[in-house]
Amino acid sequence: MPAGLFRLWIALAAALVSAPLLSHEQSPEAHLIEQGLSTIRIAALDGNVDPAKDVFAEDLVLVSQSGKVYGRKAALFDLGNGFDTWRNEELSIRVDGDAAVVTFVNHRTRTGLGTGEVAFRVTQFWRLREGAWKLTAQSSVRLKD
Repeated sequence: MPAGLFRLWIALAAALVSAPLLSHEQSPEAHLIEQGLSTIRIAALDGNVDPAKDVFAEDLVLVSQSGKVYGRKAALFDLGNGFDTWRNEELSIRVDGDAAVVTFVNHRTRTGLGTGEVAFRVTQFWRLREGAWKLTAQSSVRLKD
């Protein structure tokens, strides 16, 4: 990950940790982000990534549990390979102006690869751009079985 992006990531996380936790049921911003998460879920289950293209920022950066860094194109490709199940639990959305930190545990299965259910702790950064919430960065850690 480029050093400048890493410093931005840390600064944003530090600022938003002190922001009040907003119930995603009460905040219109958080509701829109939750809709974006739903779009990603549907794309993962259907294998149709076209709707997710509107949610993923052009400059999206994903850091996998192995430390590999991926961009938007690779993220859409992976999502398009389809999943059998996909659910998010322990959702937390912190919004501060035009930025948000989202955390959750993602459970998914992909039997085509011969894997059972796996779970990841996910941290995402969203930004309000041109009137729409976009996923701009994500990091995940695989949870032990």
